[in-house]
Amino acid sequence: MFVMSWEGTTSSTLPDDVEALKSIILGKDTHIAELERQNQFLVEQVTILQKYRFARSSEKWIEEDRKQQWIFDEAEAGFQEKSGESEEVERISYTRKKRKGRRPIPEHLPRTVITHELTEAQRRCPLPDCSQRGQCKKLRPVIGEDYREELEFIPAQIIVKRHVYKKYGQIPCETFEQDEQVPMVIGAEREKRIIPRGIVTASLLSYIAVSKFADGLPLYRQERILARIGIRISRQSMSNWIIQGARACGKYLELFWTRIREGPLINMDETPLQVLHEPGRPAERKSFMWVMVGTGADGKRIVLYAYSQRRNAETAESLLEGYEGALQTDAFSGYRIVAERKRLWHVGCMFHSRRKFYEAHIGAKKQGHAQEGLKYIQRLYRIEEELRKEQLADEEFVDKRRRAAAPVFREFKGWLIKTSLTVPPRSLLGNAITYTLNEYQRLVRYLRYAYLTPDNNVAENGLRPFVVGRKAWLFNNTPLGAHASAGMYSMIETAKANNLDPFHFMYRLFERLPHADTDEKLEKLLPWNITDVPLYKAGTGLN
Repeated sequence: MFVMSWEGTTSSTLPDDVEALKSIILGKDTHIAELERQNQFLVEQVTILQKYRFARSSEKWIEEDRKQQWIFDEAEAGFQEKSGESEEVERISYTRKKRKGRRPIPEHLPRTVITHELTEAQRRCPLPDCSQRGQCKKLRPVIGEDYREELEFIPAQIIVKRHVYKKYGQIPCETFEQDEQVPMVIGAEREKRIIPRGIVTASLLSYIAVSKFADGLPLYRQERILARIGIRISRQSMSNWIIQGARACGKYLELFWTRIREGPLINMDETPLQVLHEPGRPAERKSFMWVMVGTGADGKRIVLYAYSQRRNAETAESLLEGYEGALQTDAFSGYRIVAERKRLWHVGCMFHSRRKFYEAHIGAKKQGHAQEGLKYIQRLYRIEEELRKEQLADEEFVDKRRRAAAPVFREFKGWLIKTSLTVPPRSLLGNAITYTLNEYQRLVRYLRYAYLTPDNNVAENGLRPFVVGRKAWLFNNTPLGAHASAGMYSMIETAKANNLDPFHFMYRLFERLPHADTDEKLEKLLPWNITDVPLYKAGTGLN
């Protein structure tokens, strides 16, 4: 006898009533549909994880990505997209045209000229007989020259500076010898240094700090690099120097905090950090590094890092104490709470919304709805990019941007509401739609001011050097070291944000900071006030 069973139900337990049987069958259909929705959501998640594990990290969608996606799902290898659904979705970014040919060697580098010439014998006329009846004694004249340039690497070297302080004794004079108020011995005055005692100089401290915080070189690797050129400096000594150097820059960093709170905009983000020896906390407990990027109306930028054991609204509020401008962040609820308490103009991040639509786009078996969401966002970014190129006055720019972008936002919101009625909330596309609708009011707020942009990428870019370095050095040992790291990152990244070479900036700063005993002198050490530092272009080195 055929037995139909599910959830412990057998034919012997089924009711004889037809209506009761119908309700059981309908309930089973609902259960199956729910399981299918859960399965589809899990399939989308697996596709996303496979993409991030095996494919390129770029979020630009190309035909080759679509083909490689089915490597992990051979059953769909024969799937053919409907006409009009294979259109490429461009990545939203501001890119510069690549230059053709090799980049020229910078003119500021010192050059050694090596001249290659022919000997007189090689230049002499080779004909055995000429108009002078005999071998011609004339030489070929120089008519020009060719040249090529190559780069010669000179290994790093450390020199020792020996400071000799002369001592002076008493003057052989009876009056001098009898005067008890005059010191018997005097010596040359000691110069002020960023770290008063020890062998470290401003240049060495700058090299260690920039190598770790800008280049991601942990101290134990620097210890080995220095050992290869004959200098034995322990990582413990270097760590102590960094902490002492950051402590010496305390007042200077306070000036950063004052300036960033005076600006009209702060972009904010945070990322986990492990600190091993925090009082009362286990080593595996996560702490956080917060980043704040402040951009003034004059384009001057400050990048500030702050270490905290917590990721909550209270921490964000303490960092924003005294600030009254606009705040642009992701959707973390702590920022919303702080913005409401302080009545800040809270702006959302369009790129977070775009990323969720992108994941839904590549995770779905059939493209369509997610791609439509990407197209709306793409239109908004194109409006922003085209208007920025026109270099309009702020008032005119805001007016044109609002006229062009507001209709797109209204159309986008209508599409979101309509699509949400047919898409399961527990899916990648449903998640993208829910996120965008929840953040909609904050997403449109960038239209109000010219200094606002659609996304919070400036803060995410500010975190990137820290995240890259964290992959190498993994953790901080103590809270003191975490605070010192935040200070060093703040100074180095602020220099880079203002197009200054970080090593030369830190070198000048550490040299001059011991002599900056007034607020006016500290002001002169702000990145935009130092004029004798080489320019810096991210990713390419010096200009």
